[in-house]
Amino acid sequence: MTDLQTIRAGLETIAVRKDLRVPMRDGVTLAADTYSGVADTPRPALVALSPYGKELQALALTTPPQRRPSPMWDGCIEAGDIARVVREGYVHVIGDLRGSGASEGEHIGNYNAGGVSLEGC
Repeated sequence: MTDLQTIRAGLETIAVRKDLRVPMRDGVTLAADTYSGVADTPRPALVALSPYGKELQALALTTPPQRRPSPMWDGCIEAGDIARVVREGYVHVIGDLRGSGASEGEHIGNYNAGGVSLEGC
């Protein structure tokens, strides 16, 4: 397991573990980061995957608040509000899709769901 770090996001102190390896049935490992409260207690997980990468998904935690609407970015991300998910008592698991970011494998098709096999090509 990777080292535990803590970050401040608004009023929340969030425990972060980066680049955990998640084995798939075919032997490929995916990379995921976890965000949780600092207390070492069991909690349910909310899992998010995006082709835009787990690092981008966490950007809202460390970017200064933006005036709404910001001409550059309004803070919306696919994974949702990590600080709120943690505040509600969940572990937020955000991963890189197969073949993207720090994950192994090959990215095929749209979001790698129902992609086309390259066998026989």
